Amino acid sequence: MSTAVIEFKLLEERYCFNTVDVAYVFELEEYSSVNSFHDAVVGITKYNRDVMLLIDTAKLYSGKSLNMTKEKSVIVIHDKDESRYYGMLVDEIIKLEEVEKANPSVNLSTKDMIINHYKDKHENVIVNEIYPLPLLQKYNIPAMTSRHFNKDKEKEIQSRHTNHYLIVRIGKCLYALASKYVKEVLENEFEIFNIKNNIADIKGAIALRNEIVQVVDFEDPGRHDIVILEYDGIKIAFEVDEVYDIEDFQTDKIEYLNDASINIEALYSHNEKVIAILNPLYYFNKKSKKDKNKEETIQQKALGDNREYLIFYFANKKYSIGMEHVRQVIESETLAKTHSSAIAANDYVEFIATWNHQAVSVIKLDSFLGVTTRADETQIVFIQSNKKIVAFLVDDIDNIVYLDKSAISEIKSQESDIVSGAIVYNDEIIVKLNEKFLTRLV
Repeated sequence: MSTAVIEFKLLEERYCFNTVDVAYVFELEEYSSVNSFHDAVVGITKYNRDVMLLIDTAKLYSGKSLNMTKEKSVIVIHDKDESRYYGMLVDEIIKLEEVEKANPSVNLSTKDMIINHYKDKHENVIVNEIYPLPLLQKYNIPAMTSRHFNKDKEKEIQSRHTNHYLIVRIGKCLYALASKYVKEVLENEFEIFNIKNNIADIKGAIALRNEIVQVVDFEDPGRHDIVILEYDGIKIAFEVDEVYDIEDFQTDKIEYLNDASINIEALYSHNEKVIAILNPLYYFNKKSKKDKNKEETIQQKALGDNREYLIFYFANKKYSIGMEHVRQVIESETLAKTHSSAIAANDYVEFIATWNHQAVSVIKLDSFLGVTTRADETQIVFIQSNKKIVAFLVDDIDNIVYLDKSAISEIKSQESDIVSGAIVYNDEIIVKLNEKFLTRLV
């Protein structure tokens, strides 16, 4: 009985993977090293739109490491339901071959390693098929999520690369409103009635058919058109000088502003002009007087599949963490330590700091990431998860970015790992830390 396999070299020996377990192959060009998992995991790499862990196939079975200074090939394998993908490193891919099952005179099997023996039809050699999934599961080596083969998902991702905005002119400036909020555009022939309220940014109200719609107080009066926006059954009106067209904005070109207290949420360059993207939720939240939890839910809906991340340097390498967990970033030299700061709560804590009149544990990141830190850590990041607050020192802050969900790869693993995935920003793979793991240490 014959079957198709991919033959490859591993420490000068010949092995194969059955093609039913193989997703695709590629030559490794670059990768980001990572030391937070089993010794067989050497790093993270990106190929097309997939981000995956790189597994040293030789290290997984024999304890002998591949020479990573030489060129390597990657064979991506998956489990039966194609929900988990692993990048298996090999020295060299030899060929795709039809082989026949063989019965060797000696037992070549190793526990969890060799599952079949094949005879190459064109060469008089025995090729051993290895099946790595049992060992990957045995050592709790996680897998990155993959979108490579889901065509419907691929189309969905492509469609999320742009968002639709209505461009308007107010005074001399151009603004944009997300088209999903735009209900209708009318000539501004309405009488604006003054209303008594204690809500800033609302100038009055108009009678629109059988409804009362509040009007936003935005710059100078005397607008020619009016744009009606609606969200969650609530309407508000914007007076504008001119209405242009609905345009597609590339999400990766939108520069978001990290300030929820203002009505402009982002900037965008369109036809060599800077357009300010207005945040209608700023007004909807004021008008409807939502409580804090409801407001956060609305903000999350507005972001859709976008997520915000803090990127920072630690031990000369970039890492990231979800901004929804970040409470503050301050200069480390301004940090106040408690009188008992030298007495750490446990082995995971470097010292105890005072922040907002409370004692906060500062985590030892280097011991979990397997890196050596510099002596000039300049920033301290405070994060919160499950009502627990911890902090950690970093070398420097790089950026705060908004990313489409398609640029985020999560790891399918236990929550016991400090690394929970990776993000891709400017074609660079950046490891994402696990906030829940960090806060559970204390």
